[in-house]
Amino acid sequence: MNYSVGNVANGGHEYGNSNCNKKTKRSKEPSDFLCRTLPTKMDPERLKIMGNEDYKNGRFCEALALYDAAIEIDPNKATYRYNRTAALTALGRLLEAVFECREAIQIEPCYHRAHNRLGKLYFR
Repeated sequence: MNYSVGNVANGGHEYGNSNCNKKTKRSKEPSDFLCRTLPTKMDPERLKIMGNEDYKNGRFCEALALYDAAIEIDPNKATYRYNRTAALTALGRLLEAVFECREAIQIEPCYHRAHNRLGKLYFR
């Protein structure tokens, strides 16, 4: 996980080069030389919401970094891993997405959406 800790500029949306494959589609922000800055004491639910916003806007690498941060704070929340699965899938990292989806199911065995996504990943 490559993100630094510090003050959040522009409402937490300073985009940068996270652990993503260079071949993926990137947003139009100058992301090759900036790093996402995260506060030291961030609520994991807020990180998930920010990640969802990035995901909806096609910034999958940035969303992945936020989901990673939320998981680091609260690793026992299945929805964070489920959302991470979506970002990994969008980046074409299907084997990692399968692993994360299985982790979400292990945390919450009755998480039907995760079971559904896992089936779709296996089909792909």
